[in-house]
Amino acid sequence: AQGLDHGAAIAALDRARAVAGATPTDQQAFDLASFGTQFASERGELDLALVSALRASRLAIDEVSRFYAALDLGDVYQKFAERCDFAPIEDAKSQGPDGDAAGRRAVDAAVAAYGKAQLVAKDAQWPFLAYQARRFGEQLEMRRGLIDMRAAHNTDTLLQGAFSHDRAENVLVSDRFEAGAS
Repeated sequence: AQGLDHGAAIAALDRARAVAGATPTDQQAFDLASFGTQFASERGELDLALVSALRASRLAIDEVSRFYAALDLGDVYQKFAERCDFAPIEDAKSQGPDGDAAGRRAVDAAVAAYGKAQLVAKDAQWPFLAYQARRFGEQLEMRRGLIDMRAAHNTDTLLQGAFSHDRAENVLVSDRFEAGAS
């Protein structure tokens, strides 16, 4: 985020770790993982953010922490999917010609995390937060569409090479030229 002093944020997190000591309370352990997720995500360190988000999800102790852990996890997966705007991403399952499968998996994981946040909020009777989590998941369908469009464009571009224009007989030539409709 622009204007955010990452150094100060990391120093504050380090101080919080020092205060928590070797045996933090359950709440302290969750908070450290949750804040670590947010700081790493803001810095664009998505691998670290994902590890922290998964840890926070495991350490969540009540409805509030479960809701925010799921929301943070969805946000990290969404940021992975956003990287597909420019180029395919790879994950441990990436193989074969579909370079966009990892992006689709990131979208699916984000939708699932936001769905979990929605269920937690619904069970806790937080209708607005449930609505927000549902909307986050729905908006990812547009992201999936963008990934699919870029993938289709890349496939079309690859197919262009199937028609060689290095010989005259491979080039369509016409002596009839029309400009506009007649």
